[in-house]
Amino acid sequence: MAPTAPTRRGLLKTAALGTVFGVAGCLDAPGRSCSGATFRLSLPPAEPAAEPLVLDSEGLSTAANAVLDAAIDGEYVERCVAWTPQPDETGPSDGLRAVGERLESHTGVDLDGRTEPVAADARRDGETYRLRLDIEQG
Repeated sequence: MAPTAPTRRGLLKTAALGTVFGVAGCLDAPGRSCSGATFRLSLPPAEPAAEPLVLDSEGLSTAANAVLDAAIDGEYVERCVAWTPQPDETGPSDGLRAVGERLESHTGVDLDGRTEPVAADARRDGETYRLRLDIEQG
């Protein structure tokens, strides 16, 4: 059987996991108390919307595409994240930050210190989704 080349989606998922494991402080010690919040991003399919947040892959970084692909496939999670970190805190990965900044700009919401979920209609490469970012403190 001939070896198969890795898919773009597979490579992006690997990049996202590498980013999370390198950034999120509590992943190496589950259950440990940490400062910051847990960010859960999901993108289930939705009906087309009038003014969706555009998240087309060609306009985003590899890290942001990996985060979005993971969210489309189920859920993307980062733990122990301070959106605007102090010197002793961990900030979001580059991918989550890029998606979050687009979400902030589109909705007019500030994610720094936020505890309420944020949702928006989104379009990615011709498909429509309902982007939801849940933020759990502690």
